[in-house]
Amino acid sequence: MEKLERIVVVSRVAGYPSWLNASEEPVYLQRCSFIEAKDADLGLAHSLRAGLSAALHHSKPDAVLVMLADQPFIRAELLDQLIFEYQADRALDYVAAGDAGIGKPPVLLAASMFNALMKLQGDEGARKLLLKPGFRGKVVEAEARCFLDLDTPEDVEAILKLS
Repeated sequence: MEKLERIVVVSRVAGYPSWLNASEEPVYLQRCSFIEAKDADLGLAHSLRAGLSAALHHSKPDAVLVMLADQPFIRAELLDQLIFEYQADRALDYVAAGDAGIGKPPVLLAASMFNALMKLQGDEGARKLLLKPGFRGKVVEAEARCFLDLDTPEDVEAILKLS
């Protein structure tokens, strides 16, 4: 069984990204849906809700794994660890990557959190929910560089020096 049955890619534009070469990974891409977050400019919550809605449209997943496209140092092993920890304790509402005990993306969110995720507004992300005492979670420690992201051209230059 595949660890990730379905992959939903959320972006600001609809359709298959022109920069992605479908001939390189055709089997992998068959499990992908590319959707537009029409209200992405209104904040992170809109992209999260668009992705979750698309995932729920295809099936009723036990959990979703949310990750950001601009974190180049995230490795498959970290994602596998998040999935492993959740499978080992299905009572968890989330399993997040993090450093110093603070949960950050990528994060695996169980179905028990879906209603709360759909109620997020504006620039609220899942981190707001991870801090609520009503949700039980686990943080998997990862090296700090995993959480570097590419928001500006200066970020790209700085990260290229680290690679």
